[in-house]
Amino acid sequence: MCGEIKTVSEWHRSARTSDGFTTYCKACRKHTARVGHLKRTFGLSPADFVALVELQGGVCAICQIGPPVHVDHDHRTGRVRGILCGPCNMGLGQFADSPARLKAAAAYLYRHRLKAWTDPDHASVLETRLAARLGVA
Repeated sequence: MCGEIKTVSEWHRSARTSDGFTTYCKACRKHTARVGHLKRTFGLSPADFVALVELQGGVCAICQIGPPVHVDHDHRTGRVRGILCGPCNMGLGQFADSPARLKAAAAYLYRHRLKAWTDPDHASVLETRLAARLGVA
């Protein structure tokens, strides 16, 4: 597809072809697979993907820092919400796309951050309680 001459290491092996190698190089196969996945799963063309990334300013739609590489979508409706970095995409998945769980997690983090700032012994108290609960001295 790319029209480039490449070394043998740039091709996958194939028992189905006369020369023993696939029709397309590894890079072209990867690109074709990505384009097909975007179209089948999200109904997006590569140009649509690039346009979404540009609308977000070239960064993750959530953290505004990471490189946007993953299409985020509503698992119930299939509707695309934005393009996320890996950690943000995995975080949403781990919280099952539940706003209530995410709000509870944020509240938990703020509570413990505030305690750590106001009580320097907070961490050691928690560690002592946990050790006692686990039966570790």
